[in-house]
Parts: sequence; structure tokens; C-alpha cells
Amino acid sequence: MRKWYVPLTMLGLGGLGLLFVTERGQQAVRALVESLGEPVDESLPGVDRELAQIESALDEIAADLAR
Repeated sequence: MRKWYVPLTMLGLGGLGLLFVTERGQQAVRALVESLGEPVDESLPGVDRELAQIESALDEIAADLAR
């Protein structure tokens, strides 16, 4: 399998290069960037709640370590 690392890497890099060079590829990259620019709250509704739970758990751990 090791003898395939370099050819597969070159094939992948060539594909990425083709993506950025062609007009259709550039349009696809623009569309991807625009879709990632949408607010995260709309696409992931439970993120704020999960972050609050993680923060409270870390606060409890910090309090226990300080004792």
C-alpha cells in the first residue's frame, strides 16, 4: 500500500488544482464559501445549549480541583 501514497497524493493535489483553475470549479468553491458563511445558529440549533453544559461541567471540575 505504501507504494500508492505518492501517486494518490499527486492525483488528489491535481484534482484540487483543477478545481481552483476551472470556472466551474471556482463557482463551486464560491458556493461552498457562501454556504459556510450562513449563521451557525440556524444550521445547528442545539450548539448554544451544548456549549453551556460543557462550560458548567468545566466550571465544576475547576471548582473541585481548587479544593
